Amino acid sequence: MQLGMLKHLLGWLSVFLKQHKRFEAFNNIWLSVPAYLDMAQPRRTYEEVSSWQGKEIKTMSRFLVAVLRCALRAPFASQRDVFNQAIECSRALVEFYFYSQYDSHDEQTLGLMSTALRNFHHFKDVFRQFRAGKRVTQEGKARRKELITERDDELKSMKFKTAAHRERQRKSWNEFINAEMVEHHADGGDFNFPKIHQMLHFREQIQRYGCLKQWSTETGESSHRTQIKIPYNKSNRSGDIYTQILEHYLRSDAFAVRRLNHNAHGTVNTTGSGETGLPTVKGLKFVSVQGSTTSKSNTFAAVLASVGDLYLRRELQRATSSFLVSRRVETNLEALICCTARVYHGIQIPVTNMHGDQVIQTVRCTGEQRWHGQDPRNDWVWVQTSRPREGQEPAYKALRGRVPYRLLKLFNLEVLGGLVWCAFVQTTIPSVGGMPERASGMVRVTETTKGSGYVVISGGNITGAAHLIPEEPGTSETTRKAWIVNSHIDLTTWNEVYYMTEDELDHAAAGIRR
Repeated sequence: MQLGMLKHLLGWLSVFLKQHKRFEAFNNIWLSVPAYLDMAQPRRTYEEVSSWQGKEIKTMSRFLVAVLRCALRAPFASQRDVFNQAIECSRALVEFYFYSQYDSHDEQTLGLMSTALRNFHHFKDVFRQFRAGKRVTQEGKARRKELITERDDELKSMKFKTAAHRERQRKSWNEFINAEMVEHHADGGDFNFPKIHQMLHFREQIQRYGCLKQWSTETGESSHRTQIKIPYNKSNRSGDIYTQILEHYLRSDAFAVRRLNHNAHGTVNTTGSGETGLPTVKGLKFVSVQGSTTSKSNTFAAVLASVGDLYLRRELQRATSSFLVSRRVETNLEALICCTARVYHGIQIPVTNMHGDQVIQTVRCTGEQRWHGQDPRNDWVWVQTSRPREGQEPAYKALRGRVPYRLLKLFNLEVLGGLVWCAFVQTTIPSVGGMPERASGMVRVTETTKGSGYVVISGGNITGAAHLIPEEPGTSETTRKAWIVNSHIDLTTWNEVYYMTEDELDHAAAGIRR
């Protein structure tokens, strides 16, 4: 799937986007994809990568559909159907790939996997013209040359016509030539190659032999790194290196077993060095500045002074006062300025993944401080704004009562002898009440229209890491900003952010929609 079908899809999309003059927008959005928990921000576009490996394609699949949707936004009326087909085809293939990564399956997941494959085959004709062979391509070039000659001869015979009339005729000819070439390549193109056929056998193989991940070559490659590469790099690289490699691996394995035994008996602190003593709130752990065990104590006035933007500084002061009032903490502005405050650059959130295991997500919030020599990193998080009630539809439909906010500052305040954990965030509003778009299956959120759009919330309301992709990078401050909630960023998010109406369920049963 990675070096086969997904790599084919990238090639088709590259030509498709160039044909519709959206490739530059695609690259700009690609480079604006923000970092996530285990994923760095892309540094190179698709064409700048000389050799695509399985790991790079696996990472790319996590944001491809969202980037494509943003690149194909605001189409002309003649482009709308074609763009939607390209998005739905790409989405179906990526989701089929996601289903193939499941550790376990039942009849429902296998049915969804088959539906995704049917959707891919239903919409793949939008890329048929890019599957033409060498013979068809050569014939197309010859046919284009003939049509161009006819066009030029006709325009020469119209030398007594006005320049505007000749230009209209040239434009009409060019549209006709392009349409002829698309039809010619589509008629001569086909999807008859082995890897697209192999996907038909995935369900059968899962039913007979279990999940497909057990056959992944990543397992052997990862073991090769820990068993061979790392020990070799730590050897003296001369003499009997094989004995050195074996001894290093055996000692590392013995230490790992010893550590597991100690952890099982509770004699070792499993939080690791550099994390002990960090403050927690409702299971969340605030990460101190630059990984130190304690953050520097200061006043709220210093926290305000660390915000360079004057407008954000005023909003932080206003939002903090409003937050304390909502928590029934009575304090005036002078007392608030003098309160002891500590700033943190991250937060660790315990999250239960789709397999029922608890994992720790470390979300970063550096404010205006640079992150590893790059731009500041202020991640997006899920904030629980309402709880679902029995018998009622969830708020914000696909988002299920959660809204993505962007962290701008993490700090705590010592107020009236108590400790208040605060997060200064940029808020968003789900479009269409949180209903996913039909083509991409993703939710669009925009800036808040009422109020300032910046609030201070309790750290305990943060439930996990979110991933949002800007709909249009480099948007001016006077333009209303919008983002696409990337539900494909990991399997857990993908299984949580979805919504179907009764009509959509009927379509899914017919194999038209997921």
